[in-house]
Amino acid sequence: MQDNSYWSRTLRKRISRRRALAGTAAVGAAAALLAACGGGDGEDEGEGGTGLLAQPKDRGKEAKRGGTLSHTTLPLNSLDVIGSTATLTRISASLPYNRLIRVLPGVNAPASGEKVGDAAESWELNPDRTKLTFKIRPNLGSDPRPPLNGRNLDAEDVFSSWNRWAEKSPLRGDLLNSVNPDAPIVKASAPDKNTFVFDLAFPSTILMDYLADGFYFWVMPKEANQGGFDPNIEAHGAGPYYVTDFLEGAYLKHARNDNFFEKPIPYFDKMDFFIIPENAAQLAQYEAKALDLGAGTTNETIVDIKKRHPEMVLWQLPITNVAPTSRFGFVEGSPFRDERVRQAISMAYDRDALAEAFLSKSKLEAQGLPIEVLWASHISAMWAFSGDPKDEKTFGPNAKYFQYNIAEAKKLLEAAGKLNMEIEYHIDNFSQTNLQDAELLAGQLRDSGLVKVNQKVEEYAAWFLPRIYRGRGDWTGMAHGAVGYKFSPEVFIYSYFHTGPGTAHYPKGMFPDLVDRATALTKEFDDKKRLELVKDFEKEAAKQMPCLPLGSNGGPSFSIAWPWVVQAPVLNQWPGDGVAVRSVLYSRYWFDPEIAKQYGKS
Repeated sequence: MQDNSYWSRTLRKRISRRRALAGTAAVGAAAALLAACGGGDGEDEGEGGTGLLAQPKDRGKEAKRGGTLSHTTLPLNSLDVIGSTATLTRISASLPYNRLIRVLPGVNAPASGEKVGDAAESWELNPDRTKLTFKIRPNLGSDPRPPLNGRNLDAEDVFSSWNRWAEKSPLRGDLLNSVNPDAPIVKASAPDKNTFVFDLAFPSTILMDYLADGFYFWVMPKEANQGGFDPNIEAHGAGPYYVTDFLEGAYLKHARNDNFFEKPIPYFDKMDFFIIPENAAQLAQYEAKALDLGAGTTNETIVDIKKRHPEMVLWQLPITNVAPTSRFGFVEGSPFRDERVRQAISMAYDRDALAEAFLSKSKLEAQGLPIEVLWASHISAMWAFSGDPKDEKTFGPNAKYFQYNIAEAKKLLEAAGKLNMEIEYHIDNFSQTNLQDAELLAGQLRDSGLVKVNQKVEEYAAWFLPRIYRGRGDWTGMAHGAVGYKFSPEVFIYSYFHTGPGTAHYPKGMFPDLVDRATALTKEFDDKKRLELVKDFEKEAAKQMPCLPLGSNGGPSFSIAWPWVVQAPVLNQWPGDGVAVRSVLYSRYWFDPEIAKQYGKS
């Protein structure tokens, strides 16, 4: 007998959508573009490929300049990486601007996490770790156009950027001691054009992680900070590319910055990103060779795409981002201030069923792509030492709050007097994926029969971002949405579970034990002891359940590209460095015109 619950209907709908997408409709939509691009049907395996997955060789030493890389991007309304609150602005900023420090990608291996200079050439801490001094590289060459005219940026630009960040950024509470007494930075200075200095209130183990994290501080030229150009619509900096054209809602185009310090990088002459909201339309453009990197693909569809185009290069990605997370509103009187209610809601979710929906586990395994599913904990599943709450023996007794257990969840809600309570479930409209994931999660919670769920789609920029992502729990109901990349588990814990930072989800005074644990992490310099603190935090958060990590990162995903984008399957970003993926990875990709010609790429 067919199950007609919302959850089952939605799963069937996804399967039907997948089959339709793999069929003639999507291919037919791409036919005109394919013909216009001179595309043909390839029959060969992708570069170095055997079977479905590529086994690519490192061709970095063969790299040469030329070509245009075309890809998609989500809508953005500002290029101002300091003034904007949007993660997408930071992702876009990684091409025209610089961080002080960064992490290089791994080559056919995971990234090591070792920090190297970006705007800074070197740095040092004084003996008591309360003064951090950066030497700014002398060849920080910029956009050749006015108003920079190719000049080298220096410490004055860093200082100007820091001052505006410290005044304007909604994230300044993560680092500024004047905003948050548990944050380390007291003041900044630029004693000369080559030197930039932070004075610290106390030593911090996570400050360097924060400065390498693309979610936070970026160096912009002083012209951007002092009225020389409007950083919302223009981007002039010393990164590997500069913005040549930006039309909100349509595209973002770049040209190579030939003054970039790390020559011969970057390799592509141009990089163009187009805003194509619907996954089916993205996929049609990609299959037509109008886009070079996989777009509109998911674990559900990627094997079918590869079979239609055997020449494409398919590779497995490590877990590189944190799980989308369901959050609770904590206004006074909220039922979610009761730990029992939060635990019950967590136990109402069948995480194995979610893994099937999010990761398409069965289909991939049937196609010969094995999937090891991990349940995301409160530090995500992307770190090698992340605990798997599916395994109570290794995780500990608090793993039970991640288990699917309707009977126990009902007892907890009855004890709290909240059985059959109504929940307003907020969903952000940032992307099609966010909407689909949230509908699945709201549907499974509704089908538990324990609570009544009313879904409400909210405008991302006007409502969801200020209320949910930056509102410190001052709202009612539940909400589901993305969680920003974070450079390390320590930064993740501190930025989300301490109540001082700008990304904190909780009002001051809530979860004092978790706040104390997060603070202790920032001051422990012994690596082994700090790792134990991370693990202890993870286990305690499982009991207190301040939020619900429920998303789709408990297993590997897959990416695909046309074979003329060389190095795409070879390079691996640092797990928490997704915000800077374009500067770290894309700037090292290069175009092979011979392969492009072979497969009909004009």
